Amino acid sequence: MPELPPPRLHRPRAAQHRRPAAGAHPPRPRRRRHRALPPRRELPGDRRPDSPGHRSPRRLASAGARPRRGPRRLRPLAPPGAAPGRRPRRAARGSGRLRRRRLPDLPRFPGVHRPRGHPGGRALPRCRPRARRAPRHPLAPLAGGPRPVPRRRPRGHADGRAARAGAPRRGGVAGRRRPGRPGVLPGVALSARRLTGSVLLASLASLAIALAVAGFGERWASARWVLLARVSGWAAGGLLLGALAVTPLEAGRRWRRPLGVAAATGALVHAALSLAGPLRDAWPAPLTWPTYRAGLAATGILALLLVTSSPRLVKHLGVGPVWKPLHRLAYVAGALVVLHLLRLPFAGVVPALFYGAAVLLLLGARLVRR
Repeated sequence: MPELPPPRLHRPRAAQHRRPAAGAHPPRPRRRRHRALPPRRELPGDRRPDSPGHRSPRRLASAGARPRRGPRRLRPLAPPGAAPGRRPRRAARGSGRLRRRRLPDLPRFPGVHRPRGHPGGRALPRCRPRARRAPRHPLAPLAGGPRPVPRRRPRGHADGRAARAGAPRRGGVAGRRRPGRPGVLPGVALSARRLTGSVLLASLASLAIALAVAGFGERWASARWVLLARVSGWAAGGLLLGALAVTPLEAGRRWRRPLGVAAATGALVHAALSLAGPLRDAWPAPLTWPTYRAGLAATGILALLLVTSSPRLVKHLGVGPVWKPLHRLAYVAGALVVLHLLRLPFAGVVPALFYGAAVLLLLGARLVRR
């Protein structure tokens, strides 16, 4: 019987599976990061020349990088004065930087101030997010637009409740006033309606006192109506001067409307007392004499301003666009009052001149302020 070879412990391998002999092939280099590029700017796998998914070799330029040997060679951009021949590559903005499309994305800031910028877009050189200043008053976005529109917060809002704690009410709506700011009078917080009522009540009280004083004594019976007309007229003129002096002096703005309402009421009372007393028997006189016509014209202007001093009437009549030019007629009313005093026989020339000088001074201060 023939002799058999001894059994083998390992199966024979094909030629492609055999181990190469020592020194037949060079060792494969390890994949390492390029030292010239930071880790966050490292190219992805499909851009590395030594990766299996590599598409095509690319020339890169990095800030301050020197040419190195190896599969990933970095070549600097051609200088501006390069020799003719091959057309140099156009340098991107900020020479020596990676392409902008390879930079990392921006964090999702609420808004990035750059041309055609949007949250999450690509970063650009020297691009910094701008911090937004917090609004002074709380804003609430309304439906129909992305921009926030100022709107009154509900009553349960903490800031609104704190602001309404020490604020007066104006027509059912809480007025805006600082918590530590005092009222119009020391220790007293008066609304516009109460202030107007108080000034008007004081004016009517002064007229009532004048009526009571004129009613006593029979020796004043003949000049009683003349005295009442003069007292009411001078009171209305003084209140009108006070209302005109608020704007140039920039003090007591809350008193301007009450003083104007009181002046118009006093002018109407003065006209009524004059027509009921001294001019009762000479009825055509107010329409024929220039002094009375000037007085009636001033009274009509003040009555018109009295009607348009109410916000509800202004909204109902639709005179909002012309409200400010309309109320500037108060200076015209002051000039008519001066003409009324100059032509009046028993008014006196000196008081009329003083009154006219005061009106001119206030008008000049208003024009200089504008």
